[in-house]
Amino acid sequence: MPSHLSEFCAEQPVQTGEPLSGTAADETTIWLVLEYPEPWAANAIGDNHLPPPVQAWLDAQIAAVPHSRLLFIKQETRPATAERRFYVAITREQDQRLYQFVLPDYGALLELDVAAVIAGTGMEAHRCPTPLYLVCTNGKRDRCCAKFGLPIYQQLLAQLDAEQVWQCTHIGGHRYAATAAILPHGVYYGQINPSTIPTLIAATSRGQVSLLGYRGRTCYPAAVQAADYYLRRHTGQMALDAFALVAAVAGENPSATFRDPAGAGYTVHLQTQVMENVLAGCSKQKYESQTFYHLSRVVHTASGE
Repeated sequence: MPSHLSEFCAEQPVQTGEPLSGTAADETTIWLVLEYPEPWAANAIGDNHLPPPVQAWLDAQIAAVPHSRLLFIKQETRPATAERRFYVAITREQDQRLYQFVLPDYGALLELDVAAVIAGTGMEAHRCPTPLYLVCTNGKRDRCCAKFGLPIYQQLLAQLDAEQVWQCTHIGGHRYAATAAILPHGVYYGQINPSTIPTLIAATSRGQVSLLGYRGRTCYPAAVQAADYYLRRHTGQMALDAFALVAAVAGENPSATFRDPAGAGYTVHLQTQVMENVLAGCSKQKYESQTFYHLSRVVHTASGE
């Protein structure tokens, strides 16, 4: 590691000016989010004290639902009770929904029909009108998540309704801490600091994204996430539904084509940069290669062409 770089993996991208876009969870569109207030292990999703039938049920749901992911959440200020919150979030490009279930105990999960929730069948009573702000604070997974995530969680909790803000298990990208996932927007942010919080909250409340710390939409693969970022920077359009993906081309020079509601097309051409031996986690000094995406050009096609 060059001597001028910090020993904390989350400080290195700030020092080197790495792009954040294209670093969100890759093509995740269904989220199961369970309140689990006990101490989290490094791999809390698999290493926990849930009743075995409940753990088996959760594993079966994730195995059965394509592009799904399980997270644990907690709030240190919530009273000790057997009651638990469980959320199902749909974060598709043109379909964002969030459902909340108040469980008397973990065993009540076994009676829940997740497929019906995803389909929206008879679930309107459980629709949650406000988004969730999930901040990764799992210090057992990486020390940066606790060091940088906990202060951001506490500041968000001071500015929003307590039901909206939760600590969460690993969402990916320790080196971009403090990191957060916004559901059901399906948006990842990184390098969150006190100065960017008001902009993040304001954008989310308007159904928009903020380019400050914007890592991408989880409904897209990495290159498309980056293309989405550069297109928004190019056009100034921040609404979540400002663009719809039409086509994507992978490879060394990827591209993505989007259309806006008026029918105009935009093809975003990217260049890739692969960096070797990037510090991806500092608790265990984990090094790996990292692909970054840079803008080559944006080609605009008028409506009807």
